[in-house]
Amino acid sequence: MNVYFIPTYSDENDYLNNITNGLIANGVNVLSEKSKGKTKAIFESILSAVKHDEYIVHFNWIENKVKSRCFKDYINFIIIKIWIGILRWFKAKICWTMHNKVPHNRCKNDMTADFYSWFLPKCDMILVHCCESEKILRESYNYNGLILNVPHGNYCNNYHDTVDYKNISAGQFLYFGAVSKYKNVPILIESFERVLNQYPFAKLRICGRCRDAQLDEEICSIVNETKNIEYVNDFLSQEELDEELKTCCAVVLPYDKESMLNSGSAIMSMSRGRAIIIPDFGYISDIKDEDFILAYDYTDKDSHINNLADTWIKAINESMVNSDYWEIIGKRAYKFADENLDWNNICKEICESYDYILTSKWGKKDE
Repeated sequence: MNVYFIPTYSDENDYLNNITNGLIANGVNVLSEKSKGKTKAIFESILSAVKHDEYIVHFNWIENKVKSRCFKDYINFIIIKIWIGILRWFKAKICWTMHNKVPHNRCKNDMTADFYSWFLPKCDMILVHCCESEKILRESYNYNGLILNVPHGNYCNNYHDTVDYKNISAGQFLYFGAVSKYKNVPILIESFERVLNQYPFAKLRICGRCRDAQLDEEICSIVNETKNIEYVNDFLSQEELDEELKTCCAVVLPYDKESMLNSGSAIMSMSRGRAIIIPDFGYISDIKDEDFILAYDYTDKDSHINNLADTWIKAINESMVNSDYWEIIGKRAYKFADENLDWNNICKEICESYDYILTSKWGKKDE
């Protein structure tokens, strides 16, 4: 079985590396394993379609190439149409992973709906990581093809040391990951101010690279006026992130529900034995009954600030009653990730579905 996985490689996203390794461990010949570069991927994937009979091209985040109506994105749409048209001409099977409802930070009146209406019927299989994704595909886009629902895999094996709690700093909370508008960092800070009013010992570290100068300026301005917050505008290495996680009680991720379905940062937190304070969306909705998922809902900015603060304060209240609270639920988070989000098991299911579209009516080759 031959698969070309796109994007082919990422220095900052272990998801791609983990899923590629999992597919290889399950006997898949991942042709893109050593490739890097967008243009190279186009030509290599087409060349592989010429060479191989049983061949799958698996796309991730391709919709991000057409998230506005600028000239560049129109050209991208044309290129994608030609690219996929050639792949299908050579009998390649098309798979796509639906990571988000819509591209993050998209422009108003973007081409997402147009793109999905053209692209989804071309897919022989769509991989999703939560029940909400499947519902959107069936009900909003009327997709009637094969959908495989498997969870986002863990990051437990990306670290060689054991999870520990001896260095937890009392009242220390962490936000990590890219700082972008849909991550709602200003809302996080406003909510933390409410937490501080009740628990002045609470501390918050915000760690992640912000490429939006205006957003960075806004965050810096708010941080300068708020106690007990540190803002580190920089990409964290794996080692640096691990040190941050070891010292925090829990991770706080106040994402925008408009686009989010899955969170690699949430899975990373669980994989390092940390509870998560996070909105109720996508995969979080699937596991929100777990006590290490401190989920809340919101309808607008004010309710987001208030409901996040209420959930945060309630969790601190629990930790004041039980000094081992964060460690207890943190260990449950790690156990859940280790046992239920194993990449080898996930990729085994993906391989079975790959085989299905190559040999069944979904993947029946044109006569």
